[in-house]
Amino acid sequence: MKYLVVLAVVAIAFWIWNSNRKDALRERRAAQAPRVPQATVRCAHCGVHVVRQEGVQHEGHWFCSKDHARKGARSPAEHSGASS
Repeated sequence: MKYLVVLAVVAIAFWIWNSNRKDALRERRAAQAPRVPQATVRCAHCGVHVVRQEGVQHEGHWFCSKDHARKGARSPAEHSGASS
């Protein structure tokens, strides 16, 4: 009878250990899942690319911040630092 109790305790301990191991493996796989690419836009003032959800749209142009939206768009030559 006591062997049956020991066997039951070992089986329960193994079941709990295996359940925890599967949960940890599932969490690790979820953390390693590939990320979906996000659309980016170029700031019309400084030329920096930002994620579209973080960008600010103003007067038909995209900007990286409210400050740059307030300052307005610049020409592409000004983005690279070339003098005109």
